[in-house]
Amino acid sequence: MMTRRFLLAAAAVTAGSAALPGMPALAAPVLAAPKQLPAWAVGTPEQFNWRIVHAQTAEAAVGRWLADEGYSDGCEDPEPDGRCGMCDACMNGYAEAHRAPEMDGNFAPTPGDWIRAGLGHTCCRCGDESDASNAHAIGDEAACNYCVTDDERAAIERSEAGQ
Repeated sequence: MMTRRFLLAAAAVTAGSAALPGMPALAAPVLAAPKQLPAWAVGTPEQFNWRIVHAQTAEAAVGRWLADEGYSDGCEDPEPDGRCGMCDACMNGYAEAHRAPEMDGNFAPTPGDWIRAGLGHTCCRCGDESDASNAHAIGDEAACNYCVTDDERAAIERSEAGQ
């Protein structure tokens, strides 16, 4: 962890080494910015199990989602069609990843962020499943059309009208 005390000490050592004869000045440490991975909305269609996963590719995002969801490596109890629905091999065809550039760099999206990104979230007020077509972002909350207050609806209409 880099503290203010550490940075002051590093600056003092660097300056002091430049003052000593025959000693090369120490270069300041170069801190590389962490590589930002693209954000993907990953889940299964028609289900409200979607999460934001940061990964290089859609396939990597689905793989991370499957692992995080606890799917096993192989079929344990296959159904008559040969699929168990509980392993990553069976779920890999069902899970999808869609690029979500609005979530790049957002590692703790709020329900409002999901709605602003055009995605779905449960209503923070009544718990019903909703998406951007039937809900609004009210600050950090997602509020379905039924739960939006009259004052909030008026503010939304003013905002959409550009006022």
